[in-house]
Amino acid sequence: MKQSDFFNQEYVKIDEESIADWKIVDYKLVLGKKILTVGSGSASDLWFLADRNKIYALDLAKEAINIARLHGIHASIYDAQNKLPYEDNTFDIVVLKDILEHLVEPEKLLSEGKRLLKNDGYMVISIPNNFSLWFRIRMLFGKNLIWKALGGFDHTKYFEEWNYMHLRFFTWVGFQKFLEVHGLKIIKTFWDFDTLAHYNDPEMYLEIMQQRVKEGNLIAKRFMFYYRFFKIFSLLFPKKLRSKVVSLNPGLLCSGFYVHVKKA
Repeated sequence: MKQSDFFNQEYVKIDEESIADWKIVDYKLVLGKKILTVGSGSASDLWFLADRNKIYALDLAKEAINIARLHGIHASIYDAQNKLPYEDNTFDIVVLKDILEHLVEPEKLLSEGKRLLKNDGYMVISIPNNFSLWFRIRMLFGKNLIWKALGGFDHTKYFEEWNYMHLRFFTWVGFQKFLEVHGLKIIKTFWDFDTLAHYNDPEMYLEIMQQRVKEGNLIAKRFMFYYRFFKIFSLLFPKKLRSKVVSLNPGLLCSGFYVHVKKA
């Protein structure tokens, strides 16, 4: 199955809602910025910025692009493996979240992102870490790298080892070298244990779930029940402390690398 076909059929099924990713702007309010997101999906993580900034999105999935356009995103169908259709030094922020691992030549997109970035701008990059403790345990017992994401796409339902959509895999050491070789340096990291770092960060979904509780949604009620335990956990083991612990060995303790980088 082609990646575009997979995501098209998934976006047809879902009623997309905004999942504001405040990490993109480092939890700060930004105004008048030009932001590009590549491999954007519906760009729902950026809808909350669209009324005060210009957001541009590129993706292969037609259904995702149609959804993005309904929310003020300047979205286009485009293959990220080609030269991107913008002039040099155009964007304040370039977002490459969960896209590099899908490409045969991820270095081309990384170089394009750098080309489009203003000299005082930064790039947001997120990639999965398939060599975390959980994956090492899986492989120890003969499992592969294809998994069912909590609350996300079920990779195991559509893919086998020979046609999996992830083509490139990064260790923390390798990822840092990848950035360095292409003239980029990390200016901000976002660490937490395993998927709490990004993919299953409860804070990202809280607003949506609170609204769904009002609508009587059972899954949302369960989420809010478990969220109480997460808040207690965070009081006993604050996020800043968790981040410091994970930073000692993110390649082992974190399920993904989420960073801000700028031109070196």
